[in-house]
Amino acid sequence: MATTTPTDHLCASAERCRAYDHLTRQPAYVGPAYLCDACLTAAGRDTRTLVYDYIDLAQLQIPTLSQAMDTQPRSKAAPPMPLRGEPEALQAEIHHVTTLWADELRREHRLHNRQRAYLVGAWHTTSSNPPPPPRRLPGTEVQEAVNTLTPRLHDLAALSPRTVFPSGVDSTPEDMAGWEAIHHLQHLRHRARSMLGWTRRVTHLPGTCSGCGLDELRRDEPRYPEDPCDVYCNDCGTTWTTGEYDQYVMMLVWPARTPA
Repeated sequence: MATTTPTDHLCASAERCRAYDHLTRQPAYVGPAYLCDACLTAAGRDTRTLVYDYIDLAQLQIPTLSQAMDTQPRSKAAPPMPLRGEPEALQAEIHHVTTLWADELRREHRLHNRQRAYLVGAWHTTSSNPPPPPRRLPGTEVQEAVNTLTPRLHDLAALSPRTVFPSGVDSTPEDMAGWEAIHHLQHLRHRARSMLGWTRRVTHLPGTCSGCGLDELRRDEPRYPEDPCDVYCNDCGTTWTTGEYDQYVMMLVWPARTPA
C-alpha cells in the first residue's frame, strides 16, 4: 500500500479530525507529527483501553453453564478449542499491532528493550550459554507495548513509512507510516467495542440544520465522561454545542406558546 502522508501541514485524519473546521472545511494545522493534538488525545484514550479490550475479548470464549460438558472418558485429551474464533483472531491482531509498533518506536528512539527475566540453573556455567528466555503471556506483552506507546504517540505519529506486516505475519507486507499505525490502533479499538456490544447510541434530534437546511441533526452518546455532547448535522457536518442547540429549541418553542 502506497503511503498517503499529507504534505500540506494539515491533520492526516482529514474529515475525521477532532479539530475539523466546518466553516473552512479543512482539518487542523499540524507540525511534523501529521496529527493534531485533539486527535492524539483521542488516540491515547483508545490505545490505553486496548488492554482492557484484550481481557474482555477473552471472556467471550469462556464456556457457559448452558453448554454441556463431555463426561465420556477419553484415552487422550484433545487440545482445547475456542468457542468463537472472531474474538481470538482480534486478540491476536491486537497483540501483533501493539508489539510491532512498540518495537519500532523503541528501535527508532533507542529506548530500553523489554525486560526479560532469566532463570539461572545448574546448566548455566558461562555467559556464552545463556538459558532460554521464559515464556511470556500475550496479555503481559500487550500491557508493556501499550505502556510504551501511550505516552509517546506524538513520536509514533512522526515515524517515517516502513515496510511491516500490518495485521499479522500472514498479512501482505505494506508501507505504513506512524500516523497510519495510530489510525490502525483506533480501528482495533472500534472493532473490539463493536464485538463486545459497546457501540454508542445516536439520537435523531428535532430541528433543521442552519448550514444545509436538512432535518439531519444528531447527537452521539458520550464515550467518556469528559466528552461534550455536541449536536451535529449528519449531512454537512455543522456542529453546535449543547447550549446553542437548547437556545435554538427555545426560539422554536417559545413563539408557539399561547398565554394561559
